[in-house]
Amino acid sequence: MIIHFEKKIECPNTKDNHELCHQQFLQAIQKLLPKYDDGKNGHISISHQEKHKFWLTLYEKGKHENYRDGKSIETKFNEIQKKYSGPLPTEEELKNLPI
Repeated sequence: MIIHFEKKIECPNTKDNHELCHQQFLQAIQKLLPKYDDGKNGHISISHQEKHKFWLTLYEKGKHENYRDGKSIETKFNEIQKKYSGPLPTEEELKNLPI
């Protein structure tokens, strides 16, 4: 499952700020979804623009998923990836995260 959404947040265009932005999003996701294990049963991506674009990918299908060129691409898990078995968030819940 790939959920992507946009949200306007303050994040000056520097590497340090991008890392802080990523950490804040990750912490908010882990609080909302305690079973989320970044890089193992899902991953997050952020495009740092004036209105940020966020992607949350959960491997609930038992496969790795990526979003490229406007479509989802599924591949087999590597040795550390596993199926996500927690609750699935709504786009509205993600948009309302305190980031």
